[in-house]
Amino acid sequence: MYSVVICDDERNVCAEIENYIDKYFKAYSLKGTVAVFFDGKTLRDYLCQNNTVNLLFLDIELPENNGVEVGKYIREELENESTEIVYISSKTNYAMKLFQCRPLDFLVKPVTYPMIEKIMDVILKRDFVRKKTVSFLINKEKKVFYLKDILYFQSDNKSVHLETVSGKVYSFRGKLDDIESQISENLFLRVHKSYLINHAYVRCYGTDWIEMLNGDRVSISKSYRGHVKQQLMKIELGS
Repeated sequence: MYSVVICDDERNVCAEIENYIDKYFKAYSLKGTVAVFFDGKTLRDYLCQNNTVNLLFLDIELPENNGVEVGKYIREELENESTEIVYISSKTNYAMKLFQCRPLDFLVKPVTYPMIEKIMDVILKRDFVRKKTVSFLINKEKKVFYLKDILYFQSDNKSVHLETVSGKVYSFRGKLDDIESQISENLFLRVHKSYLINHAYVRCYGTDWIEMLNGDRVSISKSYRGHVKQQLMKIELGS
C-alpha cells in the first residue's frame, strides 16, 4: 500500500496530480492512498503525527511554511530519510537549495501524466533496490545487510569497514572492487579508491569532499571528481 501526499496551494495542480496518481495505480493494479494539503503548516502537523508517507509531491512556494522549510523539517527534525520528496515549481532556480533535502526529483509546472509516470516507475524501482540485500562473512558468521541501511564502505589494506546508517561499524576481509561489482550502481557511488558511498545519504559536498548524513567527510580523489560531480548534479536535478 503506497501512501502519496500532494501539497500545493494551487488546487487545480493538486487535482491534476491526484488524477494522474489514481490513473497510474489503476494501470499497474497498485493499491495506494492520496492525501492533499494546500499549505506547509497543515502538512507539517500531519507529518509530526507519525503518518507514513512514501511519496510527497511538494510545491516550493507555499504559504506559512515553504517547501524547502518542510523538506528540512522532514530530513532534520523528523530524521526521516524514507519519504521520497518530489519538488514542483514553475521556477527552475532552486537546485542547490533543494539538495540538502535530498529530493528524488524536481518537476517544472505544468505537470503532465508522463512526468508522474516516470516518477512512479523510479519509485517502484528504488523500492525494489532498497529491499535488496548483500552479505559478508564477519567473525566467521554470515551477516546480511539491506543496502538502504549502509552509509558507506571504506577499504583499509585488506579489510573493509562497513558503516551503517544507525552508526554501527562492521569490519571484514575483502576488496572494495568486489563489493562495487555486486551492489547497485543506482544507489552507491565510488568517490575514492578507498570509499564507496550510498549517495542517498550525502548531506553536502565540495570539489574534493563529500559530507555524509552522519557528519563524516569523505575525500573525492582527483581521478573520480568528474564522474562524481556529474552523478551528484544528476541527483540535484532529479535526472
